[in-house]
Amino acid sequence: MLKTKAVFERKLDCFQPQDCVIEAIEELSASKFKDFCENMLADRDFIADRIGDMYLDGNGVQHGLLVLCEDTDDAVLVDSSGYSYGRYTAFLPNFRPYVNLQISLLADEIIRDSTQKTENGNWEISFDEIEERYGVGTLLLNALSASDEVAEIEPMEDSFDITYYLDHCPKCDGQQGKDSPQSEAQTAPAVKLRDLLHTKWEDLHLIHHEIENEPSTIVELDESTLTEAGKEAWVDVLNADVLRIYTGYYGLQMELAGVKASRLDAFSSMLAGYCSVQDYEKWVNEPGDQPSQAPEMKL
Repeated sequence: MLKTKAVFERKLDCFQPQDCVIEAIEELSASKFKDFCENMLADRDFIADRIGDMYLDGNGVQHGLLVLCEDTDDAVLVDSSGYSYGRYTAFLPNFRPYVNLQISLLADEIIRDSTQKTENGNWEISFDEIEERYGVGTLLLNALSASDEVAEIEPMEDSFDITYYLDHCPKCDGQQGKDSPQSEAQTAPAVKLRDLLHTKWEDLHLIHHEIENEPSTIVELDESTLTEAGKEAWVDVLNADVLRIYTGYYGLQMELAGVKASRLDAFSSMLAGYCSVQDYEKWVNEPGDQPSQAPEMKL
């Protein structure tokens, strides 16, 4: 048995759906979305802020604001027609999967276009360009951040500043011909961080090979530091490629690739105690379970 929601019309002779364009998206918490749906004629600041995005154009196309809920797939499309409440509204059940798909396709298009053009791994795309070329800019940040090609993304005042992993950027130096058989034959398999944890590392700093970061000091790290849950949660960091180990600005430094810089920073901060007590106890072995004493929690 399949369940959904619908608004029924009594004795409707025929459906008359209108062509619509979603100009903007507003995502509400479950409680705010419930209040919005139960008080549709109340004035809303988020509608007032986007009055210019909602109108009926000369071709009869309805331009509106899509209101999503964080906890459900249902949505409401709003055309306020110059007012600060939902003067014209349409209920759209199970609509979030469609939105997620479209946002994912937009993110793929941006990444495909910019990785082919960048010559240094960096690319900036303005919110105006996103609006002009791709329509809806909201929700793109998470979709872009989740991409394997993106090393780091920073939302600026009027743009996204994106840094890509260089192996996805064919115009970057040293990338041409890297997939040739000769190149593969000359490249030794990379050593993973997890491969080196049979040795106890003290006062270690994890450095990203492309993105400048300020790592927290890992007091001790070896194969007994993490619990099984911790190894699972941080598998991407443990599987990072170790490029070199050296004494640098921070002391003992390990340069890693194949992992996001933000994840390296989060991993180091977690081991330094900058996380919730619940997460620390879940991911890091208790002092009695490993030879060394865990760092003091910093809350």
